[in-house]
Amino acid sequence: MRHQKLAQACLSVAFSLYVAFVWPADNASGQPASSPNVILCMADDLGWGDTGYNGHPLIKTPNLDAMARAGARLDRFYVGSPLCVPSRAGFLTGRVAVRCGMGDHRGAVSHLRWEELTLAELAKTAGYTTGHFGKWHLGMLTPDYQDEKQVLMTPGMAGFDEWFSSPSSVATHDPYIDPGAIGRSLGGKYTPSPIDPRAGYIDNGRPLDAPISGCAAEIVMDRAISFIQKNSNQQKPFLAVIWFNPPHTPVVGHPQFMSQYYSGLPQNQQHYYSLATSIDAQMGRLRTTLRELGIADNTLLTFTSDNGPGPPIGRVRKPEARLQGSSGPFRERKASLYEGGIRLPGLVEWPTRIKSNTVVQAPCSTLDYMPTVATLLGVALPNRPYDGMDIMPLLEGKQTERGQPIGFYFRDAVAWSGERFKLISAQQGSGRNTDIAINVDAKNFELFDLTVDPGETKDVADQHPEIVRSMKAQLQHWLTSVENSREGKDYQSEEAKQAASTLASETKGKARLFLLSGQSNMANLDPEISFVPKLRAEFPDDELIFTKVAYGGRAIARWVPRGKIYVELIEKAKLTVQGKELASITFVWMQGERDHQEDEMTQNYRANLETLYQQLCEDFHRIDIHWVIGRLSDARLGTPNWDKIRNVQVEVAESHPLAAWIDTDDLNGTQNAVHCPPEGYKQMGIRFAQAAIQLIRKFDKS
Repeated sequence: MRHQKLAQACLSVAFSLYVAFVWPADNASGQPASSPNVILCMADDLGWGDTGYNGHPLIKTPNLDAMARAGARLDRFYVGSPLCVPSRAGFLTGRVAVRCGMGDHRGAVSHLRWEELTLAELAKTAGYTTGHFGKWHLGMLTPDYQDEKQVLMTPGMAGFDEWFSSPSSVATHDPYIDPGAIGRSLGGKYTPSPIDPRAGYIDNGRPLDAPISGCAAEIVMDRAISFIQKNSNQQKPFLAVIWFNPPHTPVVGHPQFMSQYYSGLPQNQQHYYSLATSIDAQMGRLRTTLRELGIADNTLLTFTSDNGPGPPIGRVRKPEARLQGSSGPFRERKASLYEGGIRLPGLVEWPTRIKSNTVVQAPCSTLDYMPTVATLLGVALPNRPYDGMDIMPLLEGKQTERGQPIGFYFRDAVAWSGERFKLISAQQGSGRNTDIAINVDAKNFELFDLTVDPGETKDVADQHPEIVRSMKAQLQHWLTSVENSREGKDYQSEEAKQAASTLASETKGKARLFLLSGQSNMANLDPEISFVPKLRAEFPDDELIFTKVAYGGRAIARWVPRGKIYVELIEKAKLTVQGKELASITFVWMQGERDHQEDEMTQNYRANLETLYQQLCEDFHRIDIHWVIGRLSDARLGTPNWDKIRNVQVEVAESHPLAAWIDTDDLNGTQNAVHCPPEGYKQMGIRFAQAAIQLIRKFDKS
C-alpha cells in the first residue's frame, strides 16, 4: 500500500487517490455533468503504422478509423519511453521514468516508487472510482511471485479501487497457454505448455481459480465493461485504464479474424494482423457500450500504444517471425529514441469538447495525461518537475503549437524534440558513469528537421549550429533536473511540505498514522487488499496515512539502534505527516524469521524489540503509540530459537499496556511453512486491522 497522498495530490506523500476530467456536459445517465468519465486505452507494441487510419494497406481497424474521424487524431503523439515498463510509468505519473528510478541502468527498478503520485490517486481526490484492466508490468501482483528486481506493487497499491491485471505479457490468445518459441520474436518450434497461474490474470489480488481461454483483448474488455456498467448504473464518475496485451509476444492470432480478413496471407502475418484487428474490435465494443449506456458524450476516451513495434532494436527479426509490426515511415522501432520507437498512434474522443475530424500536428505525449487531468480537476500537482503539459488547448483548437519541447532519456540515450527540430544522441550506454549519462558535452548528437524529414534520414546539425547549441543547453538543464529526481530530491521539497501542511489543516476528521515494518511476511503483505479497507470502513471520516518499509531476510539489528531500515521508515513517515496533528500512531510489526538463526540474536531479541518501541516514542515525541505485533507462525521448523522468538513476541505484547499480538499459525502455506499464500496475507491484513482498531478505540479519549 502506498502512503496516503491526499496532501501530496495537492502536495504530500500519501496513498489511495485517483484520475478525472471535469467539464459541464449534458448526461443522459443522470451522472453529474461536471464529472465526466475517463477511459485511457493502450495497446502493447502496436506500431504507428499498424492501423488503417495511418495507412496500413492490409490491417483492418474500422473502429479506430471511426474514432479518428469522430475526435482528434494526434499525428505526432509520443510515449515517455520506447520500452514497456518505463513507458507505463510515464503514462501514470506524467514524469519520465528515470525520474522515478526506472528506465536507465543505475540501480533501475521495475516498480513505481511509493512517493510517486499516479493518475489513479489524483482522480480519487475528485471522488472517482478507478479501475485497471490488462497488462500492468509495474510490479508483481502476488506476494509469493516476486524477486529482488520484480517486487510487489499492485494496481491497488497505485490507487486503483478495482483491478484485473496480469503482471507481464500473456499469450494474445488462450493466455494461460505459453505457445513456446513459435509465438516469440524469432520464431521456432511449437511447444505449448501451461503458465503459472500467478503469471496470468490477478483479480483484485487473487489468481483465478481456473484458466480463461479466448482472446486476451476480449477477456480484459469484459472486465472493463463490467466496471463501466456498474459505475454508470450507480451514477458514479470513473477512471478506467485499459492496457491490452496484444500484439506483444507470445503472438497467437485471433482465429476469427485470421480467416475473415487475412486467410490469403502468410501465416505469420495472419497471426499479427489479426491481433491489431482484435484490439480494434474491442475498442468498437467499448464505444458501442458507452453509447448504449448514454454516457458517451460525458466520457473522455483515448487510445495509443506503449512503444514502437517489436522486437527491440538489436534483435534480428527473422522473415518467418510472427512479429510483423510497422513503424510506418519512421526510423527504427521498440527500444529506440528515433521516431519509430516513440511515435505511436494517438486518438482522443470527447464529443462535448473535441470537434470531429480534428487533426493535431503539434507534439503531444502520454506524459501530458497527468498535467491535463490536474488542470481539468483544478488540483495542484506536487511541487516537483513534470515532463508533460495541459494539451486541452491543442485538442480544442485554441492553439496550434505546443510551446515547449519534450525530453527523452532511455539507457543513456537522450533526445530533445520541439515543434520542428529534434536533437538526439541515440547511443545507449551501460549507465555506470553518471557524469557521462547526463553530460551533453560527452555525447555525439544529430539534428533532424521533422517537418521535412520525419523519417530522420538527414542530419542537419552542421547547417544549424546555433540551434544545436541552444537545444543542448536546454537538454542539459532538463537532464540535471531528471538526475535530481532520480536521486529522490523531489520528495524533499520544503514547498511540498508546506503545501501538505496547508491541506492538512483543511482535512476533515482526525489524522491517524499507521507504520508497517518488518521482515518477509510484512514485505509480502499488500495492505491495500484488506488492511486498509478494514480501517477505512471503521474510520470513514478520518485521514488515514500509511507508511510501509519492510525487507525480507533482515534481522532486527537492521532497525536498532536506529538502523538504516528504521531511519528510512521514520523519514518517510515524517515527510508524510508534516504539519499534521496526529490523533493516533499505530506501529504494526511482523519480523523475527532471521533472528532465530543465531543464538546471540535470539537472546537479544526481547531487548531489541523493546528498544525499537522506545525509539519510536522518542522520535515522534509521544508515549501513546499503539503497537500491534504479528507473532511468527508455527512453521514447524523444529528449532528451539524459533519458538523462543514467538514466545518473546507474545510476552512483550502482553506486558505492554498499548500493545496487542495477533496469531498467524493458521495462515501460513502447506508447502511454505514460513510464508503465506495470498488468502493468508488477506486474513493477516484483516487481523492486523482489527487489533489496531481495538487499541485505537480503547485509548481514544475523544
